[in-house]
Amino acid sequence: MSRGRFGVVLVSLLVTLSTVSCQVPDCSSYVILNQRWRSLNFTRGTELHCDRDGWVTQWYRFSGAAGTKMPNLCDPTQHCGTHAPVWINGTYPAPEDGAVDRQACAHWPGDCCRWSMKVRVRNCGGVFLYYLPTTSDCWLAYCGEY
Repeated sequence: MSRGRFGVVLVSLLVTLSTVSCQVPDCSSYVILNQRWRSLNFTRGTELHCDRDGWVTQWYRFSGAAGTKMPNLCDPTQHCGTHAPVWINGTYPAPEDGAVDRQACAHWPGDCCRWSMKVRVRNCGGVFLYYLPTTSDCWLAYCGEY
């Protein structure tokens, strides 16, 4: 194999490996979401929250006052510190399933899935990790529960 061709193959391999590592976490690389306002039990106060501006698409884990996982039933509006809370529309994977694609929905009155986006979910032995993109609109925020 020529030196130029080897370089192209090596670069392609490195790009592929870095893409895979972003999509499948090792269950120890994540950012914790622990804000109390993210809890399903928290009704919207005077300060609205948004997961659009300044949000980084990466792996997250819910913990502490935010709950331990995202709800997988339609959340009531005006909860989780926002107008339209985001929830998982689907079942949770088993640990052996690895990272799976799921639809996340934001509830608006009269429409449980007014906004939707693709997320990834991984079960790390009862601890759930989420690859969460920036929300498309403001006053949508990711919600947690126990």
